[in-house]
Amino acid sequence: MKSLILAALIAAPAVAHADDVTQHKGLVGADFEVMPSGTIEGSAFGLSGSASATTAYGVGLTFENQIDELVSVGLAPRFVFNVKGENDTGDASNQIDLRARVAIGHDLIPKMRVYGFAEPGYSIIFPPNNPNGGNVHPNGFVIAAGGGLSFELSPTVRAVFELGYQWGFQSWSYSNGGLETSGDLKDSYLQLGFGLAAAVD
Repeated sequence: MKSLILAALIAAPAVAHADDVTQHKGLVGADFEVMPSGTIEGSAFGLSGSASATTAYGVGLTFENQIDELVSVGLAPRFVFNVKGENDTGDASNQIDLRARVAIGHDLIPKMRVYGFAEPGYSIIFPPNNPNGGNVHPNGFVIAAGGGLSFELSPTVRAVFELGYQWGFQSWSYSNGGLETSGDLKDSYLQLGFGLAAAVD
């Protein structure tokens, strides 16, 4: 009998921890991102160049499903505005990033989790409208990577802070009257994110 009680006492913390891990199967979050530095590269008609980007801003959503105690997978779409070179006096471009997300983390101390993430996906840039026509929308593969911290504010709400970098490989093509042209308009940014995430079952 004593052996049975002792075994139950040893197993109880593990069972309780397993219950905590599986209590919520995912997270839904929203964040605001500041992108204080980056690079914009362009090429067309045999010419190419690059410039430092001005500060851009983003609003993103995350949808994550917790696979186990360490790994979560999901989606991380984002809208970015004020995409342009720091010396560009024209209107800025906007950008939509449609990304998947994989995060691997661990509870460093109670209520604080540290993690790394990778976000591969597809990006579309929307340059300012051209009154003469010939509007193009550079698009292509993007990949972001970085790390973050989340702090438990309540049993179901977390504050999230992330630092990462995204590389974009966008290109475009345009055809008019049998004449076809193509080029690249690539951007890459350092990103700082601040947001909230809510646990869902």
